[in-house]
Amino acid sequence: MLVDEITDILDQFISFSDWRFAIGVRIRYNNPTLIFQTYPDQWLKYYDSEALLLQDPTVIWGMTNNGLIDWEDLKPTDTHGVFKRAEPYGLRHGIAISVGDPSQRTLGFVSSATAVFEEKQKAWALKQIVKLHELTEGIVEASEEELMPLRNINRDLEKLRTV
Repeated sequence: MLVDEITDILDQFISFSDWRFAIGVRIRYNNPTLIFQTYPDQWLKYYDSEALLLQDPTVIWGMTNNGLIDWEDLKPTDTHGVFKRAEPYGLRHGIAISVGDPSQRTLGFVSSATAVFEEKQKAWALKQIVKLHELTEGIVEASEEELMPLRNINRDLEKLRTV
């Protein structure tokens, strides 16, 4: 069942104790079909209130590229200081992952408060985002009723956002 497969992938991300993530699945017209987040609630509220989405170097890179990039490599493009603003919320080191074609891209942003990502961690995270993208092939055609159990997965992640 798709809900179980997606939950299993997200549980694996969660097993890394200080990793936090935001994953937008099958983004169309700048709107993800599914979103899964464990970033702190305070950061999500701040990010939204400051309208950082269109200034965020990870999002800009992800919407125009495929692959994986370290946040460190994007810092020179961060003219609005998004990375600096994220640090007090425990989002200090990270990677951005983008897969799929421009009409249905899946983006994964994974961060750590304590350590730079090792190459094997990056490869693992990329593989999981690719798997999420592949598992959700055709999901943009699903009805709201069919999407609801998948969207409820994000509600289950809510308890992690308050940590």
